[in-house]
Amino acid sequence: MNKPVISVFKRKISLHAVLYMLYFFLAPMEDILNNSAGTLGKYLAIVIVAVTLIENRGEISIKNTIANKCIIWLMLITVASMLWTIDKQTTSNRMVAYLLVPGFCLFTSLISFTREEFNWIVLAAIAGGIVASAVAFLTGNMLGETMASRLILTEDNDPNNFAALLLLPFALSWWKIQESHKFYQKMIFVFALAIIVFFIFMTGSRGGMLSILMILVSYYILSGMYKRATTIIGTALLLVVLIYFLKSYLPADLYNRLFTLKNYTSNGAGRTGVWEILFSDIIPNMGILGLGPGCVSNKLVSYYGFAKGIHNTYLNMLCEFGILGLPAFLLMIVSILVRSHKRKFYIGMAMLLGICTTILFLDAYAKKFFWNIIMLIFIHEGIEEASDTTTLQIT
Repeated sequence: MNKPVISVFKRKISLHAVLYMLYFFLAPMEDILNNSAGTLGKYLAIVIVAVTLIENRGEISIKNTIANKCIIWLMLITVASMLWTIDKQTTSNRMVAYLLVPGFCLFTSLISFTREEFNWIVLAAIAGGIVASAVAFLTGNMLGETMASRLILTEDNDPNNFAALLLLPFALSWWKIQESHKFYQKMIFVFALAIIVFFIFMTGSRGGMLSILMILVSYYILSGMYKRATTIIGTALLLVVLIYFLKSYLPADLYNRLFTLKNYTSNGAGRTGVWEILFSDIIPNMGILGLGPGCVSNKLVSYYGFAKGIHNTYLNMLCEFGILGLPAFLLMIVSILVRSHKRKFYIGMAMLLGICTTILFLDAYAKKFFWNIIMLIFIHEGIEEASDTTTLQIT
């Protein structure tokens, strides 16, 4: 089917791909694009859906994959949970995000892209990470008043959330270093990687630190890079330079927070206390269908005096949806990993494993930093090597 495209630097790119470029460019800055009605990303997603439907004249069909079936199932049980939730108002409020964010990811899986379009989206995501880091630096917002103050985008921003948003551009920068053949290109992406890594560490996110390690280690193993001596030597040199740089410029207390073992074996900023309550009291006494979306925090009010997050997406899925939710959620992740492995999209697998590490410490089911990585994997799956297009020149 002929589709309108935009000429960008004398290359033809479909309009929906340009909008996805904008979406991924803005993604790391989500926390400063909020208003009373939601984020700019939500409105952009609506435009993307509308434009894509127009481009395809409404002829879009669901792909019969396990991952897509799991997403549909999770959306269905979100609606059905109104029948058993312990708090209909809370579930009703949470339902919007639980339907829209996975729904947009599902929609993305139905769209075709060229390899050129995918590459532009990757570059836009990396650029977004650099700009978000620059904005955070220029804004100078910090959480806390000591040397261990943690970088945030806004006063209401969670530094762990900001670190999670930077993981995608980090992973893509690392991948482009490996994929680039020209020295100057590698240096550009090394520079981008250094900036993004530094600002992830400036957030003081230990989950972000562990996720970075997971991305690097899994990519090394999956891609077979560990077998190449030159790669090992080059990576070792990069690590030496990075550690020296971090020790020189990262505040001492923040450096100790990230690189001292005892900070990873403590109570996780109160997380282990919440998990103990879940396992000892809440989970044994809830129904097999769970408490309903958003309702776990309500249960924790009696223990803490206020609504408190679980800070673990897997436990959150178990508590909210019971036996109907967690297995489908895990099956979705495993099926995406399997499909990516078959296509040798190793950076996709590494990114997904990295974000799966992150969500051990964050409630992420309704967060874009989780679904955006799956979306990018879906975009890669939707690559068409050739497409016959009608040019719409915009200059």
